[in-house]
Parts: sequence; structure tokens; C-alpha cells
Amino acid sequence: MFHYKLSYFFALFFLFTSSLIFSQHNSSTDTYYQLFDRYIGEENNSINNGYNANTQTRIIDNSHIYFEQSDFIDAFVIYNNQPYTKKIKYDVYNDHVLVKYINQQNNFTLKLNSQMIDKFEIGQHQFVVLKKNRSLNKLYGNGIFEKIYTGKSFELLAKHNKLRHEVLKGDYIGYYFNDKITFLFKYKGVYYTINSRKDILKVLPEYSKIIKKMYKRGILLNASFLTKLFKHLDNL
Repeated sequence: MFHYKLSYFFALFFLFTSSLIFSQHNSSTDTYYQLFDRYIGEENNSINNGYNANTQTRIIDNSHIYFEQSDFIDAFVIYNNQPYTKKIKYDVYNDHVLVKYINQQNNFTLKLNSQMIDKFEIGQHQFVVLKKNRSLNKLYGNGIFEKIYTGKSFELLAKHNKLRHEVLKGDYIGYYFNDKITFLFKYKGVYYTINSRKDILKVLPEYSKIIKKMYKRGILLNASFLTKLFKHLDNL
């Protein structure tokens, strides 16, 4: 009953003030919504209007489906154009961002709408949601990519995934997961997947001598080396 009356009150408030609010600068609109959120309560903020993501899956060998760790941690996320600091974790296997939601009545996990996420940060890692692009089709999922390096001509990203393995454990089937990372770079508006040195040379033949010199045998495809490579190419 309380929420009904409160919603009714703000509906009337919005009707009588909307013409004034929307004729002013955006900052006035932002102030209004901040006031609205304060009265309605945090549980009604857009970031909390997701889907209940609690699941029961038998996972073995201390593996998990999340980025780096299975615990919720404090993180920064821009959702529906609004910044939040929330306890979140990134479900890499299903390509979803999950938020821990607790109030006096509820304690569960919410799955955010990926298309409403602008970016989020977990530790030193920054993730963005890219718009659909033909060159991203094979990796797209829900469009969540880690942004590793951005320079004047090149952008280096990573797509995180988990490979699931099914194991018969006595009278039940268990699953364990291991990491899979695919690196890609953006050049002149197109994204290219990196599986080997040849993938880079094919796109950048004019830099072949430099790439071959830096990309010696035995060097692994990892974020550290690829960042060093593209930074060097950007500074030529």
C-alpha cells in the first residue's frame, strides 16, 4: 500500500513538473531522477531491475564460470547511463554481469541486461559492451569484451570464455571449467582475431619486419606482449 501511494504521489508530481524539467538543462533532469530514486528506494533503481540468476549446477575441482573469482567484489559499472558501485561478478561462461542484491526481504543474484551496460571495471580490468559488428560475429556473445589497450591507430581487446568439460563422478555428472582467452585488435574500424603472428602480418604487411623482429619464436600470445607490440606500432 505504501509503495502504491508513493508511486501515485510521484506520478502526480511528474505530471505537474515534467514541462518545467524537460525545458531545462539535463542537470535539472538528473537532479529530479536522483530525488525520485531517493524516495522510491534503491531496490527500484534500474540496475536492480534484472532477472533472478540463482542457479544450481554441480561444478567440481574448485573451478567456476566467473572472471578470476567466484566471489562478488566491489566494482564500478555504468548501467542505463548511470554510474554505480556495486558488488558484482562477471559470468564468463554465459557472458552476463551479475549483481548481488540484498535488502530486508531479499538476498539473491540479478542478471543485468547486457545491452544496457556501457562499461564495468573489476580490479584493474575494464570491460565494455561493443555494438554488433560483422567482424565480431564469431566472438560476440552478449558483446562484453575486455579493453586492454587503446592507442591512436590500434585497439587491443580480449574476449573471455570458459570451456566446459563433463565428467562422470560416480552416480552423477559433474562439470569443470577452464579459461579461454581470444585476443583481437581493431584497425581502421575493423576487428581482427589474433590466433597467431600470421593474423597480424596479414592485416599489417607494412610492419612485417618490425612484427617479426618483436614476435620471436616461443613468445606467447598474452596481453602483456600484445600491448607492447601495438604500443610500439602506434609510436612509429
